[in-house]
Amino acid sequence: MNFATGKGLTMVEAVKQVRESNVFGPLMVKMGDADAFVSGLTYDYPEVIRPALQIHHTASGAALAAGVLHHDR
Repeated sequence: MNFATGKGLTMVEAVKQVRESNVFGPLMVKMGDADAFVSGLTYDYPEVIRPALQIHHTASGAALAAGVLHHDR
């Protein structure tokens, strides 16, 4: 997935990825249609954070990015 340059995906591949909840949710936040994105425990952490970072990137000059993994019993 290459959101930075807009290259590397066919239309079919792009549609397939946008249908994944871990891509669609962060895209909704990016477009202003949602205030936040919360993913459930049915995904491994990298499957959640990777698309979010590819869509949102880090702030200019930031050396680190962080996410929160919370388990509630």
